[in-house]
Amino acid sequence: MSEEYTLEILNLGPRAGSPCIVLHLDTLTVMLDCSLDVSSFLHFLPLPLTPSDPSLPAWKIPHLSYPKSTLELFRENGCIGKIFLDSCLEARVPLLTILDPSSIDVVLISSYSNMMALPYLLEQKGFIGRVYATEPCASIGKLLMEELVGYLERLPKVEGKGWKQVRDAKLDSLGMREEDVINWRPLYSSEAVQRTFKRIRTVRFNESIDLFSAMKATPLSSGYCLGSCNWVLQDVYRRICYLGSTSVLTTNLMPMDKKPLIGPDLLLLECLNKEPGVNPSHVLMELCGKLVQTLKQGGSVLLPSYSSGTIYDLLECVYTTLDHQALGHIPIYFISPVANASLAYANICGEWLCQTKQNKVFLPESPFPHAEYVKCGRLKHFPSIHGELGLVFQTPCVVFSGHPSLRCGDVVHFLSMWKSSTKNAIIFTEPDFDCQLALAPYQPVKLQTYYFPIDPRLVFPRDNALLDELAPQHFVTSKEYISDRSRGCEKHQISATCPASFYSPGSLIKIAMQTPFRRAKLTEELAAQLFPTHIQQNLSLGSLSGVLREKDGISSLRSKELSQGPPIKSVQFCLAGEANVERFVEKVKERGFLDTQVVKKGSADCVVFAGQTARVEFGTRSTTVITHGEDHLRHTILNVLLDKMNVF
Repeated sequence: MSEEYTLEILNLGPRAGSPCIVLHLDTLTVMLDCSLDVSSFLHFLPLPLTPSDPSLPAWKIPHLSYPKSTLELFRENGCIGKIFLDSCLEARVPLLTILDPSSIDVVLISSYSNMMALPYLLEQKGFIGRVYATEPCASIGKLLMEELVGYLERLPKVEGKGWKQVRDAKLDSLGMREEDVINWRPLYSSEAVQRTFKRIRTVRFNESIDLFSAMKATPLSSGYCLGSCNWVLQDVYRRICYLGSTSVLTTNLMPMDKKPLIGPDLLLLECLNKEPGVNPSHVLMELCGKLVQTLKQGGSVLLPSYSSGTIYDLLECVYTTLDHQALGHIPIYFISPVANASLAYANICGEWLCQTKQNKVFLPESPFPHAEYVKCGRLKHFPSIHGELGLVFQTPCVVFSGHPSLRCGDVVHFLSMWKSSTKNAIIFTEPDFDCQLALAPYQPVKLQTYYFPIDPRLVFPRDNALLDELAPQHFVTSKEYISDRSRGCEKHQISATCPASFYSPGSLIKIAMQTPFRRAKLTEELAAQLFPTHIQQNLSLGSLSGVLREKDGISSLRSKELSQGPPIKSVQFCLAGEANVERFVEKVKERGFLDTQVVKKGSADCVVFAGQTARVEFGTRSTTVITHGEDHLRHTILNVLLDKMNVF
């Protein structure tokens, strides 16, 4: 016997790669990740580091009857035909308004890049759920939020009013339709960030977490970034696996833990490689080549980057390349409000790294070489361009700075300063942003522009073998991964041998699943009424009559005397044992019914009594007695059948 139930999956994420997925599991509601999509930043003018008037003229649209103050928020770069907003930056948040926040019991975070919208959720009235993340995810996620908030609070802009109501075909063509901007929100405050991280409970890899006694949740290494994990949700009879940002490539991190993910009832797959046609190893070699070429020509290199993640590998790669090219004298600057904290934290996370890096901790050495670069003065880090940087800054140089969108942070200053020289170069490594759109408000730009996206996450069809190895019963992912991409990039070619479902932003999909008998707790009072009957070796059976109660995801069977409600009908006794055809024929012959024969009726054996209108059919799951008024024969058949049966 099995029980069929419907699993509901609600996708609140604004787009593929920015997951926020809600699972409705019986009485438990689980949110997987709470991502913030900051690609909307590209529709705004950059925030300068000093007060200044907008460099672009207002967009002239005389046919629209909107207030002048509203229309002046739109600025146009006539040479490229792009329109930008002169207002505070707004990000695209998950569709939290379509869900009651009080219904969410648990939030499970897979990586620090997938938790950036948590302050919006935790500030909602009614949310009292638990939030779990690994310790590196929580620590680095906090740094990234503080960095972004710091950028925006340096020179805050007033939130523009009324621009979301402006409708025009040109705005629609630029991705600013009403349905696009309705979920854009100004960024949270630094106080909201502090409140958020007081609510997070940190966990380790392979730590089993009890979710209100309904399920167990376990984080497993995903091999993508510090502390990133895949989650396994499991009870006695079913297992659901969530693969967030995952990498099977060899990196400095603890490798992906695959074994516990094999054979799930359901596999959810998110955060796939955003550039499936690009090989990360080849891209890194090309990046280093262009960097050396620029420096040897006397130019400087700007690398817009986040303050954690890929930057650790890039620093190591850049220094190795400069040493091999006799360019060790070139200074490297890392500019971020959290630069010092990020570099320091990466070197105390030995247990989250690969075995080679872990071994360095016990020597003792720093897992990442950037600690030595800082110590000897080759890597200089500063919270901003103001202050001490001006005392040591020299060119040519390499600068790592944020934000990768080029809309805020110190990168705005460097790009404005270097954009007019063809000797300089900007190298984009983050796949989250369209580099041409990122540069659009700065046009005309003369510096060399290179796009070398470094994304080690899963790529299909390359990783279809992994999907075959995990062998899920059902597979779910975003529809965007298998459809044409907005920037003309290659789509993923996912080959799943099991049934597959695909979601889109705001969609709800229902999956019919089956599970064996559910586990229920037996109360002491009812257990005292159980008297098992021995059936065979290692098997005893007994019957009980009680009331099944369901509360907080826990099933319990209790005595009917302790339960309120209408009277419960008594349950009939049950039989257990084997109805053997040969033994049955032998016993009825001993009782005088000598003329019997066994014939086949389909898959059943049928005993026919000659001269009597009676027969007994022995099926695989039942035994049927058919008589027509022969009471003596009927009683004989019944007694013979019950002779070897156990009653309970």
